[in-house]
Amino acid sequence: MNVKEYQKALYDEIFDDMSEKELEAAVMSIDFCRNDEERRLMKEPIRSYGRKWQEWIDDFYPEVCEVMKATGRFWVIPRIIDKEASEMWADLSKSYDDAYYSTRPDDSDTLAVIRWQTEKTNYIDHQITSLIVYSRTREGE
Repeated sequence: MNVKEYQKALYDEIFDDMSEKELEAAVMSIDFCRNDEERRLMKEPIRSYGRKWQEWIDDFYPEVCEVMKATGRFWVIPRIIDKEASEMWADLSKSYDDAYYSTRPDDSDTLAVIRWQTEKTNYIDHQITSLIVYSRTREGE
Protein backbone atom coordinates (compact mmCIF):
# COMPACT_ATOMS: atom_id res chain seq x y z
CA MET A 1 0.00 0.00 0.00
CA ASN A 2 1.50 3.33 -1.01
CA VAL A 3 1.26 6.55 1.01
CA LYS A 4 -1.74 7.97 -0.86
CA GLU A 5 -3.71 4.74 -0.46
CA TYR A 6 -2.84 4.68 3.23
CA GLN A 7 -3.92 8.31 3.68
CA LYS A 8 -7.20 7.65 1.88
CA ALA A 9 -7.88 4.51 3.98
CA LEU A 10 -7.09 6.44 7.15
CA TYR A 11 -9.34 9.30 6.03
CA ASP A 12 -12.21 6.91 5.25
CA GLU A 13 -11.85 5.18 8.61
CA ILE A 14 -11.68 8.33 10.72
CA PHE A 15 -13.80 10.89 8.90
CA ASP A 16 -16.44 8.85 7.07
CA ASP A 17 -19.28 9.63 9.52
CA MET A 18 -18.54 13.37 9.82
CA SER A 19 -20.37 16.14 8.03
CA GLU A 20 -18.35 18.50 5.81
CA LYS A 21 -18.41 21.22 8.51
CA GLU A 22 -17.30 18.81 11.24
CA LEU A 23 -14.54 17.53 8.98
CA GLU A 24 -13.33 21.04 8.21
CA ALA A 25 -13.30 21.91 11.92
CA ALA A 26 -11.29 18.75 12.71
CA VAL A 27 -8.80 19.47 9.94
CA MET A 28 -8.44 23.11 10.99
CA SER A 29 -7.06 21.93 14.34
CA ILE A 30 -4.16 20.17 12.54
CA ASP A 31 -1.30 22.14 11.00
CA PHE A 32 -1.09 21.04 7.36
CA CYS A 33 0.48 24.29 6.22
CA ARG A 34 3.81 24.29 4.43
CA ASN A 35 4.87 27.79 5.45
CA ASP A 36 3.90 30.84 7.50
CA GLU A 37 1.98 32.40 4.60
CA GLU A 38 -0.32 29.38 4.44
CA ARG A 39 -0.79 29.51 8.23
CA ARG A 40 -1.82 33.17 7.92
CA LEU A 41 -4.22 32.32 5.08
CA MET A 42 -5.87 29.59 7.18
CA LYS A 43 -7.21 32.33 9.45
CA GLU A 44 -9.15 33.75 6.49
CA PRO A 45 -12.52 32.33 5.40
CA ILE A 46 -12.87 30.47 2.12
CA ARG A 47 -14.51 32.84 -0.34
CA SER A 48 -16.38 32.31 -3.60
CA TYR A 49 -13.53 31.23 -5.88
CA GLY A 50 -12.17 28.86 -3.24
CA ARG A 51 -15.62 27.30 -2.80
CA LYS A 52 -16.00 27.06 -6.57
CA TRP A 53 -12.68 25.19 -6.71
CA GLN A 54 -13.73 22.84 -3.88
CA GLU A 55 -16.99 21.99 -5.66
CA TRP A 56 -15.21 21.52 -8.97
CA ILE A 57 -12.44 19.29 -7.60
CA ASP A 58 -15.02 17.24 -5.67
CA ASP A 59 -17.21 16.79 -8.78
CA PHE A 60 -14.55 16.07 -11.41
CA TYR A 61 -11.61 14.63 -9.45
CA PRO A 62 -13.14 12.73 -6.51
CA GLU A 63 -10.07 10.53 -5.92
CA VAL A 64 -7.77 13.55 -5.83
CA CYS A 65 -10.27 15.34 -3.61
CA GLU A 66 -10.25 12.54 -1.04
CA VAL A 67 -6.46 12.56 -0.88
CA MET A 68 -6.46 16.35 -0.56
CA LYS A 69 -8.94 16.14 2.30
CA ALA A 70 -6.79 13.54 4.03
CA THR A 71 -3.68 15.69 3.68
CA GLY A 72 -5.46 18.95 4.53
CA ARG A 73 -4.68 20.61 1.18
CA PHE A 74 -8.43 20.72 0.43
CA TRP A 75 -8.70 23.62 2.89
CA VAL A 76 -5.40 25.35 2.16
CA ILE A 77 -5.58 25.56 -1.64
CA PRO A 78 -8.95 27.40 -1.74
CA ARG A 79 -7.52 30.18 0.39
CA ILE A 80 -4.51 30.45 -1.91
CA ILE A 81 -6.88 30.58 -4.87
CA ASP A 82 -8.95 33.32 -3.21
CA LYS A 83 -5.81 35.37 -2.59
CA GLU A 84 -4.64 34.97 -6.19
CA ALA A 85 -8.14 35.72 -7.48
CA SER A 86 -8.31 38.92 -5.46
CA GLU A 87 -4.99 40.10 -6.88
CA MET A 88 -5.99 39.10 -10.40
CA TRP A 89 -9.38 40.84 -10.05
CA ALA A 90 -7.68 44.16 -9.31
CA ASP A 91 -5.25 43.75 -12.23
CA LEU A 92 -7.95 42.70 -14.71
CA SER A 93 -10.29 45.46 -13.58
CA LYS A 94 -7.60 48.08 -14.20
CA SER A 95 -6.63 46.63 -17.58
CA TYR A 96 -10.30 46.38 -18.63
CA ASP A 97 -10.88 50.00 -17.65
CA ASP A 98 -7.75 51.07 -19.52
CA ALA A 99 -8.89 49.27 -22.66
CA TYR A 100 -12.66 49.85 -22.60
CA TYR A 101 -13.47 52.78 -20.32
CA SER A 102 -13.86 55.01 -23.36
CA THR A 103 -16.81 52.80 -24.42
CA ARG A 104 -18.53 53.14 -21.03
CA PRO A 105 -21.81 55.05 -21.37
CA ASP A 106 -22.21 58.26 -19.41
CA ASP A 107 -24.08 58.16 -16.12
CA SER A 108 -27.28 59.54 -17.60
CA ASP A 109 -28.12 56.11 -19.08
CA THR A 110 -28.24 53.95 -15.96
CA LEU A 111 -29.21 50.70 -17.70
CA ALA A 112 -26.38 51.05 -20.21
CA VAL A 113 -23.91 51.63 -17.37
CA ILE A 114 -25.23 48.55 -15.57
CA ARG A 115 -24.90 46.49 -18.76
CA TRP A 116 -21.32 47.74 -19.26
CA GLN A 117 -20.40 46.96 -15.64
CA THR A 118 -22.02 43.51 -15.87
CA GLU A 119 -20.06 42.75 -19.03
CA LYS A 120 -16.85 43.80 -17.28
CA THR A 121 -17.65 41.66 -14.24
CA ASN A 122 -18.51 38.61 -16.38
CA TYR A 123 -15.27 38.98 -18.35
CA ILE A 124 -13.14 39.20 -15.19
CA ASP A 125 -15.00 36.30 -13.54
CA HIS A 126 -14.48 34.12 -16.61
CA GLN A 127 -10.77 34.91 -16.73
CA ILE A 128 -10.25 34.13 -13.05
CA THR A 129 -12.32 30.97 -13.19
CA SER A 130 -10.53 29.57 -16.21
CA LEU A 131 -6.99 30.70 -15.35
CA ILE A 132 -6.93 30.15 -11.58
CA VAL A 133 -9.83 28.02 -10.34
CA TYR A 134 -9.98 25.33 -13.03
CA SER A 135 -6.23 25.07 -13.49
CA ARG A 136 -5.58 23.69 -9.98
CA THR A 137 -5.91 19.91 -10.09
CA ARG A 138 -2.57 18.69 -8.77
CA GLU A 139 -2.08 17.98 -5.09
CA GLY A 140 1.37 19.59 -4.99
CA GLU A 141 0.07 23.08 -5.73
